[in-house]
Parts: sequence; C-alpha cells; structure tokens
Amino acid sequence: SSIFKEKKSISKEDIEAIVFENYENDIFKFIDYVFMGNTKNSLRLFRDLTQNGESPLMVLTMIGRQLSMITKCHLLKGKGYNQSMIAQKLSVHPYALKKAMDYAQKVNFKDSVVLMNLCVDTDFRIKTGQLNENVAVELIITKIWQKIKNEIHGKTIA
Repeated sequence: SSIFKEKKSISKEDIEAIVFENYENDIFKFIDYVFMGNTKNSLRLFRDLTQNGESPLMVLTMIGRQLSMITKCHLLKGKGYNQSMIAQKLSVHPYALKKAMDYAQKVNFKDSVVLMNLCVDTDFRIKTGQLNENVAVELIITKIWQKIKNEIHGKTIA
C-alpha cells in the first residue's frame, strides 16, 4: 500500500489493520457469494476462512443473521414498509439493508424461515457433537443454493 512507502518500518498495528480489513471483506464477500447462489466461490471462501482460523460456527452465525434479516425484510415489506422505514425499524445500515433486500429477491419468505430454522438446528447439532461443523456449514450453503435455484426456476421444494 502507498502509506507504507512513506514509513521506514511497519508496525504490528499496520499488519493487523490490513489483515482485519481483508478478513472483513472476505466474510462479506462470502455472504454475498452464498446469497447470490455462487456455490463454487462461497465453498472456496468458506474453506479459506476456516483454514485461516475462522470458526465454522461463526460463519454459520453470519449466515443465520443474514437469513433473519431477509425474513424480517419480507415481513416488513408485506406490511407496506418501504426500504428506509425497514432500515429504521431494524436499526441497520442502509447498505446492509440493501444487500438483504437483494437477497430477499432470491430467497422467498417461506424458504428464509426454513433455512433460518435449519441454521438453528445445525448449530445445536454441531454443539452436541451430532454433526461435523465444516460439513454441516457446507451443507447449509448447498441448501441455500438449491432454494435460490428453485426460486429462479419457479419451483419450491420442502
């Protein structure tokens, strides 16, 4: 980066700032890949995140949080709220809401509830040793992709 050309040395804080920025970008890029139906890149990025020390449970939590926001968007939109009213009601940044609204066009209300419940169940089953956490999260990514694919093709599956 150009800021390092002016410095004679690089501090631990400089490195942490870049690493954290890249990590944040990666997790948001990952969520975007998942909810845009890009299975190949979302699985690749999930593996990169976990190989770099990220907990699959944290990744599952991020997926669940996004599904919760998608579900809330569907509910509030159904009550006649516009995007700015929804942002205010949910106390979220307008950009985060815009992304959730984009994803809500790919995952219908029923599927968002089913997938959110699947995340909760998967979280429980991982924590009780019933499921391998990496495999379980990869399965959820695949299920989201199936729901998106079926929504695009006008079919619904349970």
